[in-house]
Amino acid sequence: MTTSSIAPAPPITNPAQITDEIRAAAVEHGERHGRALIAAGLDEDTAIGQAADEAVEFTRRTVQIARQCRALVELVDAYASYGTGSTYRLLRDLGDHLNLSIAYVDRATIEAHLERTLSAGEWAATSQQLHAFDFDDHVGDTATFRTDWIETVLDKAGVPGADYTADGEVA
Repeated sequence: MTTSSIAPAPPITNPAQITDEIRAAAVEHGERHGRALIAAGLDEDTAIGQAADEAVEFTRRTVQIARQCRALVELVDAYASYGTGSTYRLLRDLGDHLNLSIAYVDRATIEAHLERTLSAGEWAATSQQLHAFDFDDHVGDTATFRTDWIETVLDKAGVPGADYTADGEVA
């Protein structure tokens, strides 16, 4: 028998990160998967083996997602130390890292679009109309841009758009 001087690889998932909640969810997932395999005609021993493997993978994925979520929370907290204006830097760096585009619209963006300051009431009404995926309906349409989307949000909020004064008069 030969012995190896190579140290064993660390476990893929740290057992301490597997909570009772994750264990229960993995068992439920494995049982459901096993029953489905048996119902599909697979013999019971093979189905149980495959379901057990799937429960292990489910646990690994769940722990990985939890680690990623904690990392994102830490990242956001780190950027918060920069103070006002850090949202742009955070989203820019996150988008660069993930190779994706992130749309960010805040009060300053809307006020720049309007070329005037929003009142507290106008901002309250407008901010309630900002939803995560609303912008997606406008991205990719050849005839619309961010400003069209902002006008739609303002219209839903009952706030006069870019061509109007705060009183609703034509500018």
